[in-house]
Amino acid sequence: MIVGVLIALSGCAAFAPRPTVSDAPVETDRAGLEHAAAAAYAAQDWAASERDYSALAAQPGSDAETWFKLANIYARTSRPDLAVRAYREAVNRDPKHARAWHNLGLIQLRLARDSFAEVERNTLPANDMHSRATELRSALDELLRPLGSATTEPPAAPSHSSR
Repeated sequence: MIVGVLIALSGCAAFAPRPTVSDAPVETDRAGLEHAAAAAYAAQDWAASERDYSALAAQPGSDAETWFKLANIYARTSRPDLAVRAYREAVNRDPKHARAWHNLGLIQLRLARDSFAEVERNTLPANDMHSRATELRSALDELLRPLGSATTEPPAAPSHSSR
């Protein structure tokens, strides 16, 4: 009976799903982890790249680029608060990291725009705060419109549910 079960189970292995980048074993050496993180990021496998870049960021001496990639992952997966923290970590490690400063600014502008949109949704049009929020949101919309295509890796728009 045991032999029969083993034969049946071995036959099931042929139908098991093939591993994806996110199913790959976690690398333990830094170079292997960097390679796995970059491959997952390039494949837009955000779960695997987050896991790997988080592991790299937790290591002593992690660099600005690691934090920048991790921030981009958070931005692309609609977690702007985590993205802001990771972009700040990137610029703390390299104050001249222009792409990190740029994306940090975009995320903060989008968060501000979303805050003013919330004021609009939660006040009556007769309220002075409503009209001021409308002006500011419109100004931020206008400001962000041409910038959305100016970056090589635009962060995703913040999600109301992520705050």
